[in-house]
Amino acid sequence: VAAGAALGAAWGVYIKWVRPKWRRVLGTWDALDRIERQQKHISGEIDNVASDLSLVRGVQRAMLSQRDVPFFETDALGRCLWVNRYYLDLTGKQLADVLVNGWGAVVSLHDRAAVLREWDDCIKQDRDFDMQYRIIDADQQPRTIRATARRIKNQAGLTIAWAGSWVLLDPQPSTH
Repeated sequence: VAAGAALGAAWGVYIKWVRPKWRRVLGTWDALDRIERQQKHISGEIDNVASDLSLVRGVQRAMLSQRDVPFFETDALGRCLWVNRYYLDLTGKQLADVLVNGWGAVVSLHDRAAVLREWDDCIKQDRDFDMQYRIIDADQQPRTIRATARRIKNQAGLTIAWAGSWVLLDPQPSTH
């Protein structure tokens, strides 16, 4: 009997004080249901946008793969995520090689330390990469390139990836 009286008293407090306050805050009793429905709708829209962005990225990569310019993409720390067909043809590498061993493996041993140091500085200082150095091509010959990579930032302004390309500065392989 005492528990029933306590429950009745609590229900009375709820009806008299809590319910009206929530009604004023939310406007109606079904406001929480409407909020949850809207959250589900927004979540679905986010999924659609992510799907559309994935499609756009795929189209961009397909288009860049048709160009006779080496293109690459890395994550925020500089780990290789993608290179185009020309990059692979020029270096004589397979995509799995580049993804596992990294893009630094094609840099000439004479330039490798300086290039990796500059790349690390660009990441730490959050600035774009622009450097001339030598790579080793598919014929094991040194080739001089100019590599540039631009930061890709999210809406919060944080670098989340890098996209770049090479310009061959010596059209024919070096003979030294």
